[in-house]
Amino acid sequence: MLPLEVTSHANNARVDANGNMVIRGRTAPHATVRVQVDTVANVAGLLGLTQPVMDQTLQADANGRFNVTVPQAQFAIPGGRYDVRLTSTRGTQTAEERLTLYRG
Repeated sequence: MLPLEVTSHANNARVDANGNMVIRGRTAPHATVRVQVDTVANVAGLLGLTQPVMDQTLQADANGRFNVTVPQAQFAIPGGRYDVRLTSTRGTQTAEERLTLYRG
């Protein structure tokens, strides 16, 4: 089984109120990691207004470590949340991790 672990944040953690965030983790050495982040907020009674923030693919280093800086959402709303999806792939193996993070 392909390992995938986020080491920078626990699920349901709070992040910087300004939306500054770096996601760090570990997987298999030289695995490909896709990081997808959406921001979700309730605005003026609308439930679940979703805005894509990033979709980036990178490669883990020789020790399986990776990190990526998440850009600030264009229209970040205090109290909103980030839905984070990470997918690690090496050869025919794939692992997925999902997190929900909340703005401070």
